[in-house]
Amino acid sequence: SLIVATGIGVIGLTLSKNGIIDTYDNMLNCLKNFIDDDYLGAYTSFSKLKRKDVNDSVYRRVYDSLKEEFSANAEDQLYDRATKLYKKRNYQEAIPYYLACLEINSDNPRCIYWLALCYHNSRQKDTANEYYDKLIKEYPNTFYGKQAKIYRR
Repeated sequence: SLIVATGIGVIGLTLSKNGIIDTYDNMLNCLKNFIDDDYLGAYTSFSKLKRKDVNDSVYRRVYDSLKEEFSANAEDQLYDRATKLYKKRNYQEAIPYYLACLEINSDNPRCIYWLALCYHNSRQKDTANEYYDKLIKEYPNTFYGKQAKIYRR
């Protein structure tokens, strides 16, 4: 642990393996991305944070607030943003959003389907087929599984 005196008080810091500077840098990046409406960047930065890394009440309040936001909204926000990009035919840009959505909930056939279509439309047929196969195997009687059988090449 490290004790740092600031103009507003004493902050107890627990050094993580990446160091306290990296922890605060990730927090600041998360907040900046969130303000800049870069939800994927904010989510990615947040996923590197741990509440226990810093023993400071301000840090923990901000962390808890971000955690609440991402716990409640991340999957839907990432999916919605990916779908907007897909509809604009920005398939490559949509892929990381769908992948992040699947990190949160791997049991999401709707997300898997649209991710497969992104790869399909980006001429990455082998990767598209991997996701189509997953839909066919795990969700055979759903709309997404049936569509995957049609698109699979």
